[in-house]
Amino acid sequence: MKKRIFNKKGKVGMIIQARMSSTRLPGKTLKNFLGKPMIFRILERVKRCKKLDKIIVAIPKSKKDDILYDYLKSIKVNVFRGPENNLIKRFYLTAKKFNLKFIVRLPADNPLPDWNEIDRLIKFHLKKKDLNLFSSNLQPLGSSNYIDGIGAEMFNIQMLEKLIKNPKLQKNKEHLTLNFFNIKNNKSANSRHFNVGYPISPKLIAYPKLVLDVNFKKQFKFIKKIYENLYVKNKKFSTRDVIKFLKKTKYKLA
Repeated sequence: MKKRIFNKKGKVGMIIQARMSSTRLPGKTLKNFLGKPMIFRILERVKRCKKLDKIIVAIPKSKKDDILYDYLKSIKVNVFRGPENNLIKRFYLTAKKFNLKFIVRLPADNPLPDWNEIDRLIKFHLKKKDLNLFSSNLQPLGSSNYIDGIGAEMFNIQMLEKLIKNPKLQKNKEHLTLNFFNIKNNKSANSRHFNVGYPISPKLIAYPKLVLDVNFKKQFKFIKKIYENLYVKNKKFSTRDVIKFLKKTKYKLA
């Protein structure tokens, strides 16, 4: 049974969670990077992943997100609308709708996803053949030494089903990660039911103190500067290119 599930093709899908109602930086998903919204830049990069079968943007069923829905439909992106404050259910319903077995989760406030590292995560996860495994290189879990914001998380639909059927296992409905991993304490959550794994970052990009996501205006300006300096020269600029640029600007990486 396990062998058949892991070998079946067409079942690995990235679900990008997005919304317009961020309290710290409202509307950030559609904020502009070189003439295109941040969500466009994210999609532009993750479409280069070789191990993804589908990419879907999961957004809330709320009026304030209608503008985001209209934009995504205009650029012909798969979109699913679900509960605003229950990410467990939104991801589960999205996975069911698109017939996914394995879910690669990416927040829409990470405008510099590295397609090579996401492919690396998928390979790592599938090789483990563990149907209760939560894998991540989205942030520096354990001793992974990953940059915060370039990777993703991966788990399977059965794990979401387990959370839905057992409400007592639900640690947090609004922050999906916290049902599998306690970020504050840097240890597994629900360890009796779920396992946690992570690949180790390549040494050339092992800067766990570097944050490349957007939660505040200052972070938005920081990422915008990176795009303005690197994208014009190379639309496929890598995480290594980002590191080289930051070193040139004397940015404190460690």
